[in-house]
Amino acid sequence: MALIVVSKLFVCAHGPSWHGYDQSSLLCPTGFPVFLSIYALHHNPKVWPNPEVFDPSRFAPGSARHSHAFLPFSGGARNCIGKQFAMSEMKVAVALTLLRFELAPDPSRVPVPWPRIVLRSKNGIHLHLRKLL
Repeated sequence: MALIVVSKLFVCAHGPSWHGYDQSSLLCPTGFPVFLSIYALHHNPKVWPNPEVFDPSRFAPGSARHSHAFLPFSGGARNCIGKQFAMSEMKVAVALTLLRFELAPDPSRVPVPWPRIVLRSKNGIHLHLRKLL
């Protein structure tokens, strides 16, 4: 299972959203570019109950969710070609880091969420690392 719990490092971010518009009146002309906010999808309470709560069990095998409810690499036939490599590389990097270090958030430099196409932090994510024996 590729489920790693790092809830102490999770930062809940709130971003801008559009509520209250009449969806039935939306019309896009042919060729009009449309952008899907993956950040908004991942924080939509209609898709994820309690989206602002860090709940790793949502991703456990057998959990019920739509196949395109979580899109870190886009979806469908034209998803990111580097997805498998990125996931493998991330698992190795996280495993080796957690094997060798204890990580703790720096309370003096709390990340300032900056929702863009990909969620970022305006001031970085600062951690204290303590080498394990």
